[in-house]
Amino acid sequence: MNRLAILGASGHGRVIADAALLSGDWQEVVFFDDAYPRLQSNGTYLVAGDTNALINSGLSAIVAIGDNRIRLDKALLLQQHRVHLVSVIHPAAIIAKDSHINCGTVVFAGAVINSGAVVGSSCIINSRAVVEHDCLIGDAVHISPGANLGGGCQIDVGAWIGIGAAVRHGIKIGCFSIVGTGAAVVHDVTAHEVVVGVPARPLKKNG
Repeated sequence: MNRLAILGASGHGRVIADAALLSGDWQEVVFFDDAYPRLQSNGTYLVAGDTNALINSGLSAIVAIGDNRIRLDKALLLQQHRVHLVSVIHPAAIIAKDSHINCGTVVFAGAVINSGAVVGSSCIINSRAVVEHDCLIGDAVHISPGANLGGGCQIDVGAWIGIGAAVRHGIKIGCFSIVGTGAAVVHDVTAHEVVVGVPARPLKKNG
């Protein structure tokens, strides 16, 4: 039986569990969370232990933590301990044959990843998000539900594109920056910058 370890017992984790089981690649999921033993269930799923328990479980894993920095740190920790990280792709996602998705990434229902796009490790391509042709997505990026990236965009490590945001083709979004919900990005965004509005304008620095 193929069993998948999911680190992070949250609603996000349950959605990953659903996608994993629907994909047919996994027959069972097992949750782990550092709140264990205080946290022992995630909906109908049991929580089996903390990060150390996962490391010692021998299971393949994916990190289900929404915060980009924490997700990246946990993924690197698991890799250092030779845990095999896997990607989970919902069967209702549309993935071009000549795109590439790295390990530890999840692609949810209705998402589209088009020709020539490269998606880094430990990313979240959320429900109905569109990653157009030739986009380059760095590690630990979150493309939120309904967000749209035009062709040839570059989204650097740890950036977060908010729900329903639109990014014009060829735009570069710097590392650990945040694009607000519903924003329309028509100019490059520098590292750690937070932009909001239509058109998107700088609000503050993120860290």
